[in-house]
Amino acid sequence: MSACHEKKYLGKVWITVIRCAGLRKVQNIGEQDPYVEIEVNGKKHKTKTMHDIEFNPEFGERFMWDLENVESPEVFIRVWNENTMVLDDVIGDLRVPLCVLLAKENKEQRVPLFRSMNRQHDAGTMFLKVEFFGEGGLPRAPKASRYGILTAKYGTFELSADVAGVLENKVASMKLDFVEDVPLRDYFGFDALAGGNKHLVVSYLGADGKVKRSVVDEEHDHVSIALVDWAEKKAEAEKMKFEAQAAEAKRENTKINQAREEALQKAKEEAKARAEIHAEKERMQKAIAECSAQLAAAELSLEKEEDKVVALEAEVAEAEAVLSNTANLEEEIVKLSAAKEGLYKEVDGLKPFEAKLVEQQQKKKSLQKEIRTYQQRNRLAQKMQHDASSREKSLNEEIAKLKGVPAAVRGVVNMAREIKTTVAFKMMGPPAKRTECVGPIWGNYEAATKANNFLAKQMWGNDYAFTGQWYSKGGTSYCVYKRK
Repeated sequence: MSACHEKKYLGKVWITVIRCAGLRKVQNIGEQDPYVEIEVNGKKHKTKTMHDIEFNPEFGERFMWDLENVESPEVFIRVWNENTMVLDDVIGDLRVPLCVLLAKENKEQRVPLFRSMNRQHDAGTMFLKVEFFGEGGLPRAPKASRYGILTAKYGTFELSADVAGVLENKVASMKLDFVEDVPLRDYFGFDALAGGNKHLVVSYLGADGKVKRSVVDEEHDHVSIALVDWAEKKAEAEKMKFEAQAAEAKRENTKINQAREEALQKAKEEAKARAEIHAEKERMQKAIAECSAQLAAAELSLEKEEDKVVALEAEVAEAEAVLSNTANLEEEIVKLSAAKEGLYKEVDGLKPFEAKLVEQQQKKKSLQKEIRTYQQRNRLAQKMQHDASSREKSLNEEIAKLKGVPAAVRGVVNMAREIKTTVAFKMMGPPAKRTECVGPIWGNYEAATKANNFLAKQMWGNDYAFTGQWYSKGGTSYCVYKRK
């Protein structure tokens, strides 16, 4: 027999004798009194005797054995009929390797009882449960078999050992070979059940991915089972999946770069428009200041001329009063009339100043019209700013869809947002309020901490303060800041 594939057992094994069923009758007179005796590694335990219960006794007793580096232990079970006057009679027995019973560890299992060691005559059935606490036994099958081995049972229909772990280690050149002159008991290093019709049943995945089943008898011709290295196939599938994800990420990165270029181009256009509006505003303000200065000078000159007219009228009145007291009144009147005509001519000389005043008023109306034009352009600039904010919101929504994209791509997106924010900040000045994404938030205390940490990392952080307002949307959270 070849070397055993079991590791030496080190620990404690517990066997619970639950009940028996259909025991054969060995006592001719009266009712038989059955009990069970179990031997493991030379140590025996026996149950209490069930008096006058011939065929279906129930025991419910549990026994323990210590195993210290024991190789391939066997379990020898024997059911006796207790006699008082003569030796006890054997009702049935079973000798089986411990690894076979451990195939259904911690579960109630049904085992056959035989009249003799040749396993040819049924003597009833026993129900028991086996538990093992320690190390050793047959190698366990991996959770995911590299070669697609699903199950492998060696034994009979009622008693079989799980040998999938053994077969996993015996694969050579992607095959399992069973040589003609080597029976299964020598192949595995233990006999699942002495005598009886034993065989190996293997279920595995074929090259087409379908489940296949092979049966190898205890004594057999040469059998070869072809297997597939599913671990290698899985690695190839993972590689193809990774390449597809990388290609998708590259496409998404291209889209983001295009969006970034569009945002930068739009920001440049908005900056140029704002610069033109600012220059136009300064020109209008300068023209208004010049017109105001000219208008003030014209009004001052007009006031001086009016003062002259008042003075002349006073002189005329005084002259008329003097002439009324003189004898040559008519002559003085003529003189005064001539003086009056001269005054009228001087008044006519002031008319150009009046025309100039009218001209200045017209210029004032023209400047007011230009101011209204500037205000319309200013409203256009505010609309462009609103469109930029809407575009930023659209970019944020597109970025939220790209959560599966690698961190490097999301970094590019954040850089594009930061560039756009910086350009808008320099163009339009700091807004009164702004809302920024800071990541998931679960409470007000965490909101304050994340909001202030985010603020400390921004180039505009010194100009704003956290308002205490925040909200969650789309699996992340946003905080509201106001300008100091």
